[in-house]
Amino acid sequence: VGRSVPPFELKLGPDGEILFRGPSLFKGYWQDPEATAKVFDAEGWYHTGDAGRFDPEGRLIITGRTRDMIVLPNGFNVFPEDIENALRDAGLRESIVLETRPGRIEAIVLPPDRPRVPTGDIPSAAPAGFSEPPAELRAEIDGAVKRANATLGINQRIDGWRLWPAADFPRTHTLKVKRDQVKAWVAVEEAARNGNGASGAKGDAMGGSPAAKAGTDVKPGAKRAKTRAKA
Repeated sequence: VGRSVPPFELKLGPDGEILFRGPSLFKGYWQDPEATAKVFDAEGWYHTGDAGRFDPEGRLIITGRTRDMIVLPNGFNVFPEDIENALRDAGLRESIVLETRPGRIEAIVLPPDRPRVPTGDIPSAAPAGFSEPPAELRAEIDGAVKRANATLGINQRIDGWRLWPAADFPRTHTLKVKRDQVKAWVAVEEAARNGNGASGAKGDAMGGSPAAKAGTDVKPGAKRAKTRAKA
């Protein structure tokens, strides 16, 4: 993003949230003091909801949205956008990364060659008769996830993936993915899988065979650190 320009001030909050203030910043939401109070603190800092960091030259880099940040049991903060970008570079154009269980990171993906068809429909679970994807497609997704994992830090690595059972993710009118609805679908998937067996396509990120159940572990030696590493 770059550096702030005086008289604007820019800083990061304790959780990495980007805060700024300045004379031309808007003063609040029209006739909505409650919403205004949520984003402005007593010192006049505007809480953007974006997370970021500064590079060695003092330039701001946006890393994601604070509300989407995954806090692992070991205390590490993981931003889904970083993992989704790695998957995109590895060949999976569309993905949503979630923590499906404490400490377990999964990618919900669209097939690499599937055209995007914006839709508001949300599958309540995998459609009736939904089966495992062809071996060729599974191998392609497995390969992309492994390539992405090779570029990610140990606490960012993907433990497994699921194939989204529709033409596209649910989106807003500006085509942003409705993450909450994807999370809701995963919750239904988990309940169906735990109660009635697997109901949709799923893969283990560290191997090519389908996961027998949710919770497949990564290979020995690739486990995440149990405590926060010292700076």
